[in-house]
Amino acid sequence: MYTRLLQLGALLLLVVPQPSAAFEFDVWRSGMGLSQVLSTARDHDLPIAPAPIIHLEKGYNHAVASKGAGRHSAYKYQARLLNWPAAVTLQLTPYTRELHTVEVRWITPTATKTDRELLEDNLVEILSKKYGAFSRPLPGSLDAALLQRGVKQWSPSPTDRVLLERRLGGVLALRYVDLPLKDKAVREDEALRKKSAEEGRAVDGRRL
Repeated sequence: MYTRLLQLGALLLLVVPQPSAAFEFDVWRSGMGLSQVLSTARDHDLPIAPAPIIHLEKGYNHAVASKGAGRHSAYKYQARLLNWPAAVTLQLTPYTRELHTVEVRWITPTATKTDRELLEDNLVEILSKKYGAFSRPLPGSLDAALLQRGVKQWSPSPTDRVLLERRLGGVLALRYVDLPLKDKAVREDEALRKKSAEEGRAVDGRRL
């Protein structure tokens, strides 16, 4: 019982809101709760679905969007941005279900090198006008593993990052990250994994 209370207490501490300058992308704002995410998708008729469900309809479908509500921490939909088809992924904290990252992926394997470079140049110009000159991620910083060719980073505020990177297969990925909420997502995931392991040990420990 005491262990159970400690587990719940640890999770409740993660619910306490932390000050953050929220990022904004299109209709999305970091810190949105799951109900806000679904209502925003409905209001803008976006074909959102919990990952990994593939939703092929063009508009919002409540039955698909709300399937397994409360069990998913990632939602996806297809869009068209800068005249290219794109896949948008919303990542939420696993326990409190708060939006911490938005990723947009343009998959352009059949595009010419010139077209891909033009798309990237347009993105760099748009983002640089809005957030200033880009930099490169530094070793030890968020996504230091992205220190590969083509990674660009903007810092709209001390707590937000915008990252643009090239990936294999002609993929261009743009990510908006709320740093405090992403850190919260990591801590929540660790707490949930630990809680699950302890519950499993309590149930099955006597069988071993």
